Amino acid sequence: MKRVMIMIGIVATFAFSDVATQAIDNMVTQIKEPRKGIALKELSSTPDPFVAVKKDANITSIFVPKAKRKDLVLGGIVNHQAYIDGSWHKEDDNISGYTLKYVGTRGVVLVDGEHIKRLFLHKKREGLITMKEGE
Repeated sequence: MKRVMIMIGIVATFAFSDVATQAIDNMVTQIKEPRKGIALKELSSTPDPFVAVKKDANITSIFVPKAKRKDLVLGGIVNHQAYIDGSWHKEDDNISGYTLKYVGTRGVVLVDGEHIKRLFLHKKREGLITMKEGE
């Protein structure tokens, strides 16, 4: 049975490869045929595809890129003060353009006009070694 299947596969490969070769030969001959282009007379009468933009002297535009803010990192919270980016801050302090509005037990809220940014402490991790006083 195995030999029969192998023979059918070999015969099918030769049969279909001939069809594929003929299809490729037809495509190559079509590519080699000279194509009819557009006459120069017609080409000169086509409209210009490029548009010239005229600047209006009365319009002035100024692009001012927004300053890229760095990501703030909350390192700790003790006695209603937050350790953010290497220094301690309390409510109503200014931090990189944000105002510290709330200091909670697990996170803080920073406000800048319409933008609100919340920073949280990491969740408790299991498996860490902790030391208690007196041990």
